[in-house]
Amino acid sequence: MSGRDPAGKARLWLAPVGRSQPPVIVPNAQGDEPHFGANDEVYFRGADDESRLHIYRVEKDGRGLRKAISTPIQHFGGLSPDGQWAIAFAQLASGKGLFTQAFPLDGGRALPLYVGGANSNTVSWTADGRFLLLAGGITTGALLESAAETSLIPIPEGKTFPDFPAGGYQPATIKEVPGYRVISSGGVAPGPVSEVFAFTRQAVQRNLYRVPLP
Repeated sequence: MSGRDPAGKARLWLAPVGRSQPPVIVPNAQGDEPHFGANDEVYFRGADDESRLHIYRVEKDGRGLRKAISTPIQHFGGLSPDGQWAIAFAQLASGKGLFTQAFPLDGGRALPLYVGGANSNTVSWTADGRFLLLAGGITTGALLESAAETSLIPIPEGKTFPDFPAGGYQPATIKEVPGYRVISSGGVAPGPVSEVFAFTRQAVQRNLYRVPLP
């Protein structure tokens, strides 16, 4: 998890799920949006000396701190199930806008995934690896609301990703993918099997008041 230390710096904390011990800080790491990788490494979003955001990786004891990818990002969405790809919202290599992309951790070109008209997108996999879930966030004022739909894209057997088009999926083309399915909600989390999902529903209630002025 991430949080602030007494000095107000963004830190990463490790704590047992059963709360048997108090949280401890991961040394030498400042940032947020943490995710566990292979060999208990921690991946997270942190700033470099020029205040640009990157994905970093570090061992739980604070050793081996280094950038996971060289591309600056805005948001870090996690790792693929095989631990070989980092999902991030970042500038395209062509410089033509921001896009949700998969970055290979061993180097190589990023894979554009989905734009969806949103300012960021979440990417996840079903537990059996049969479907990729794509859902976006829609900014409304100061609130980040869940997208209206989550797309489920079939993944060919033995692969980590579907066969994406060169420019990634667009709203007009994603529904044409064979086997495409949709869940009419955002914020969808995959369950233990590909037919079970969890999601949240949000509602905002406001009232109008009349206040007499002198």
